Amino acid sequence: GKGAKKGAKKEGGGKDAKGKKKAAPKKKAAPKPKPVHKVVVRRLPSSVTSEAFAAGVLALCGSATPPIPTDPSDLSRARVLHFNPGKVSRRRGEVPGTGYVTFAKLEQAEAFCAMLPAQSPRFLGLDL
Repeated sequence: GKGAKKGAKKEGGGKDAKGKKKAAPKKKAAPKPKPVHKVVVRRLPSSVTSEAFAAGVLALCGSATPPIPTDPSDLSRARVLHFNPGKVSRRRGEVPGTGYVTFAKLEQAEAFCAMLPAQSPRFLGLDL
């Protein structure tokens, strides 16, 4: 009884007949994501809301020549990735906000940056 079990090898266990590990079946590689170009808009006034920032981005993209797509169904669109609102701190005073916008094409990001002069209140429709 016991002697027969002692010398027998178990089947399976992830090894082939020679005792080497079997290679795992190869998985198909996921397609590489297309590059995304991120633009960071810094030093936004603390009074700017997320909605105002998104509306300013859409308006600026629409006024570009040629217009930068913003339609959600368009894969080459510009979109607001994230917005960190500014605040008024007792200790540090006004802390500016930051917004992140992504573009599918480098040319779109460059056109957006060219239309966005530094410290431009017109971008957000602010009377500063």
